[in-house]
Amino acid sequence: MATFTIEKFKDLVKRLGYTIYYQQAIKCECYNNEQPRPTCKLCHGSGYRYLPAKEIRGLATSLQGSNELNIQGLREPGTAYLTPDIELVMGYRDRVVFPDIEAKYSQTVDMLENTTTSFYREIKRVLFIIQGDNVYEEDIDFVISKDKFHLLWISDTHKPEKGSKLSVLYMTSPSYLVMDLVHELRSTKIDKDTIVPYTAKLPNQYLIKREDFIYNNTVNEKIPKILDMEKGEELKKREAEKDMCRFEE
Repeated sequence: MATFTIEKFKDLVKRLGYTIYYQQAIKCECYNNEQPRPTCKLCHGSGYRYLPAKEIRGLATSLQGSNELNIQGLREPGTAYLTPDIELVMGYRDRVVFPDIEAKYSQTVDMLENTTTSFYREIKRVLFIIQGDNVYEEDIDFVISKDKFHLLWISDTHKPEKGSKLSVLYMTSPSYLVMDLVHELRSTKIDKDTIVPYTAKLPNQYLIKREDFIYNNTVNEKIPKILDMEKGEELKKREAEKDMCRFEE
């Protein structure tokens, strides 16, 4: 019968684990009555901000239990299990990014003077861009910026108009959020090769879900309407203050 040892597990993670960029989540100060502000510039309406990323390693498995991150083949879209190294304790809504894996992502961006507005995710390579009947090609019409979050236009003759909206299909690194602490309380009793038996912590397992399945564009679609409502409320408030001043006079 095989015996679990911490050393064997650490070696397994080192040999077979994925490289992961890990960010801890912290609740945003915009929360009011247990609801985040949808127009918050710090958390963008998610309710969570993220600490700087650090590189870790971890084992990712599909819901079927196979030792692979089959992004398109999971029973629930974009869901998997993650087991990091024993010392690491993750929390709810922590973010994990897999830089060695590519995933498709589609979104729209606005055209500025010679560049686009920022993308949601790091751009590894662009697959397709269309605006109306116009199709644009990488290295002919545009290039990816150094920060990997914008497109820079290099063509003066084949260029979208300023203010137009572009539909973009591109490859990026999949980003996941911790949604459940599946095996948080795990330990085993060690009595082999030791005088005094002791309890050792076992690796935690977490349920993770693709971030774009959680925070889709519906949040961003609501923001202009919310901003208009807040603007209207602010104007009403100012008018009421003016009326109060006139009354006092």
